[in-house]
Amino acid sequence: MRRRDFIGLISGVSLVPVYGRSAWGATAGPRIQRYGMSRHSSVTELVFDTTAPVMNASCFTLSNPPRLIIDLPGIAPPLPDTSALASGPITRVRSGVKGNGLRLVLDLQHDVKASLRAQPSGKVIVTLDGSAAARAAGQRVSSARPAIIAIDPGHGGKDPGAVSHDGAHEKLVAFSIAQQLFGLLQKNAAFKPRLIRTGDYFVPLHERILAASDVGAHMFISVHADAAPVSSAKGASVYILSEHGSSSAMARWMADSENSADQYASLRESALHRDDPRLSSMLLEMSMQGTIAASQNLGKLMLPELSHATALHQRHVNQAAFAVLKSPEIPSILVENGFMSNRDDCRRLVTSEHQRALAEALYNSVQSYFKRYPLPA
Repeated sequence: MRRRDFIGLISGVSLVPVYGRSAWGATAGPRIQRYGMSRHSSVTELVFDTTAPVMNASCFTLSNPPRLIIDLPGIAPPLPDTSALASGPITRVRSGVKGNGLRLVLDLQHDVKASLRAQPSGKVIVTLDGSAAARAAGQRVSSARPAIIAIDPGHGGKDPGAVSHDGAHEKLVAFSIAQQLFGLLQKNAAFKPRLIRTGDYFVPLHERILAASDVGAHMFISVHADAAPVSSAKGASVYILSEHGSSSAMARWMADSENSADQYASLRESALHRDDPRLSSMLLEMSMQGTIAASQNLGKLMLPELSHATALHQRHVNQAAFAVLKSPEIPSILVENGFMSNRDDCRRLVTSEHQRALAEALYNSVQSYFKRYPLPA
């Protein structure tokens, strides 16, 4: 899904009409009809005048690079009729459809403290405070406790994973995407990424869970690019654990396919190590309901980000009994970034450019999740 530069922000206090039809049609629904910007010292105020009140409007900031995200549910995007914006803290504005509404992404020169208020009249006012005190306060909050992200490149070593018609291996695609995601997270002081495997070797599924637990991970992301029984299947999907069966036949097939990786392990490796008190106590004594709910929240944030990098195979979070997701204390998700069995998907999956785009989508999802659900102090 393409993001379009469509909205112009004009400096000054007056509101400026936006001309152009909605991408959903002239009468598709509420839209932005005027907008404006004013600046006072280090504070910038954006005003969006919509044709109807906006319910549940929200905003949040991201760092490295600094960005401001504005979500306007129920608002249809106009066609691009923009003026280049290069004033104040804002360097560029991008947009995209998010659910049934509009998401604006503002690239910034530096971090800001942002707030949003929506008025019954239809005005949405976003305030950006770029003062040193506000920026320092935001940095103190964001750097209080880094989140540890366990990144699990699927398969490896004697387990190639899915193999394409021309011999490309899933294990190599998954490792490349995982490495790119690791690099992005490593540049952000808010995160401490950890790779479950750092080379082309096999790790049994239960050892991947324990490795994430051993490093104290706050999130577990298993990276894959699978195959399907039919070559027409394409696009990305996200999966979380289900305790009560799969959400679809395809989800069940995927879980069976991924869980079969332990056929490469010895009997000693594939057993759930009943003599390991950590694993047995986790599986027997801890409830997974809270973890599954957190994983569901992560999946809902991840799908829109992936849709900007690739087509989606399914637009909802799937559930299945993936062995690698059975950590009772770590929100865990398995990402199928496309299908090795589909020629178009595979042709892109093996390119570094597409791998980078997928890694950025996963990175944005992780940032959004911890902005919305910060770690406790």
